[in-house]
Amino acid sequence: MSSLKWVLSFLLLIVDNGDDDRECDHDLHESDIDGAVVVDDDNDDDDDGDDDFDDMMLMMIMMVIMVMMMMMMMIMVMMMMMMMMIMVMIIIIMINYYYYFY
Repeated sequence: MSSLKWVLSFLLLIVDNGDDDRECDHDLHESDIDGAVVVDDDNDDDDDGDDDFDDMMLMMIMMVIMVMMMMMMMIMVMMMMMMMMIMVMIIIIMINYYYYFY
């Protein structure tokens, strides 16, 4: 479980990393040399679009991880059922042999 958490945090880091340079850029442009505040409208729009895209990517990554975990759980359950069936068959065969020999 810890490895999964590490992978998720790493993916979050990758997804969030795209906004850093733009935020720094915005801080630079916020106040000019003479003190006038410059507002970059197109930058904010880009930011919003990127945020939506990042959320979508994160959702897709989470969905893929969930599907993989579900598949693994299904395989584990199937293996457990197979083991139980084999054990039951062995027990039945042993009982039959016991009654056959004695």
